[in-house]
Amino acid sequence: MTLPSSRMTKFELVLFAWTALNFAVGVWVLFTGKFQVYGAGLAPFLPLAIGLPAAGLLLWQLLKPTRAALLFGTLFWALQIASARLPETLYKFRVGLSVDFRVTDNPNYIVAVNLLAVVVTIMFAIAAARRRAAKPQAATT
Repeated sequence: MTLPSSRMTKFELVLFAWTALNFAVGVWVLFTGKFQVYGAGLAPFLPLAIGLPAAGLLLWQLLKPTRAALLFGTLFWALQIASARLPETLYKFRVGLSVDFRVTDNPNYIVAVNLLAVVVTIMFAIAAARRRAAKPQAATT
């Protein structure tokens, strides 16, 4: 199986579309103010301030997908898998949609796993492995 390095496969197109949808949801959340704020100052806005540009960069890179771009997508989605909330502290790097599974039930200490991010991370890893397995066609002269 050989893939031209600059063409997007149908599988990669699905990953691009999912990332674009989540980017759009993240922008909508940012401009409508429909997100929870924990902490003070600029700290609560850091996940969106970092996540949205990272998602934009990922989308741009996925227009001409490479193995490196797909590995970046794997890392981007892997960072969104876990979230933890302690009293007055929150770690939750999310851009877009999520389906959380709570690992703990204690209201003072909540650990959750984003099941959508788990699936998308695996899909990006599979796409990156497929890109690596594909041998470029030799140029004929």
